Amino acid sequence: MRCYNCYWNDVIGMEESDGAEDTAEEDNAENNTQDTADDIVEQGPQHKRTKKQVPYKPSWVKSDFKKAVRKEKFPWTIPPPKVKKHLSPVSLFELFMTPEIMHRICNESKEYAAQKGHDNFDMDITSLKLFLSILLISGYAPLPRRPMYWETARDVHNSMVSAAMSRNEFSSIMSNIHFANNNKLDMTDRFAKVRPLIQSINAACLANFQPEQIISINESMIPYYGKHGAKQYIPGKPI
Repeated sequence: MRCYNCYWNDVIGMEESDGAEDTAEEDNAENNTQDTADDIVEQGPQHKRTKKQVPYKPSWVKSDFKKAVRKEKFPWTIPPPKVKKHLSPVSLFELFMTPEIMHRICNESKEYAAQKGHDNFDMDITSLKLFLSILLISGYAPLPRRPMYWETARDVHNSMVSAAMSRNEFSSIMSNIHFANNNKLDMTDRFAKVRPLIQSINAACLANFQPEQIISINESMIPYYGKHGAKQYIPGKPI
């Protein structure tokens, strides 16, 4: 009986001591929690956590380039240019917009106008050059609306534009200009409608390249607000 009481006294004693230690640990935890909360209240929003920024890592994906374009290799030894030096700006422009491509643009534009029922539409190389000149001028002196170049108001009127071409003729060319035949487009090529122009300019760039000792190459982004399969959104770019 004595041993039995001693056993239970020892057991009860252990439970009481354990309970005291647990109570002390809980008090310490509560005090620490309260101190931490007080510190947060006193510190205010200074220790507010900020969202960690993940670095932008672009990845290349397969595009719609043709196999022939991917396998094409340009020679390392570039031949000397075939053009003379000290050419006028118009002559330099015609090296890239060659008479062949301008003649094709005129034919394709007239074909497209005939498909829409505009049999009276006509465009030659001279009118095409004037049309392109007006587009270049509109880049240097932009206006909210294109017809404003022909208005009589002094703050928007442009005498060079109005003297070169009428507003109706410019609008007619703008609505009918084409670079390829719609009935013969490659449906697998997203740039099929401008592919002849791209190929012609690329060939002209290679033919008229001026070899230099130091070459600097940079990209250019053009704002585009239409809908096209090749349109991409690039974070961090202004356009």
